[in-house]
Amino acid sequence: MLNRRCQVCLVLLLCGLQAKGLAASYEVTDILISSIAQEHDDEEAPIVFWASNKTHKCGGKPSNRFIVFSEHSQVSQQRTLLLQLAFTQQFTVSVSTKGCYEKALRVDAIRIHR
Repeated sequence: MLNRRCQVCLVLLLCGLQAKGLAASYEVTDILISSIAQEHDDEEAPIVFWASNKTHKCGGKPSNRFIVFSEHSQVSQQRTLLLQLAFTQQFTVSVSTKGCYEKALRVDAIRIHR
């Protein structure tokens, strides 16, 4: 049986892990894209985009940088086309996130809106 101090530590640890899991994934809506880039030159290179109207706190400071990883080249091409369409036609973008990756907010799913 755990003593009282260990029980309190265990409860705090479990609450912290649960809160971290909940905070790691959320929706960001109505993003206006100001630029898009592919920063590496290989098949699985992530797509990076910047928002002109949204920020997050990945890396400890406010940032408007978002990053999208894709395991398959076809998925990467589709996501790139969605982001390019949103950028050129000035559509808004909504994303589901997967937490931080360095100073960027990692994007899991992309939707564009007129």
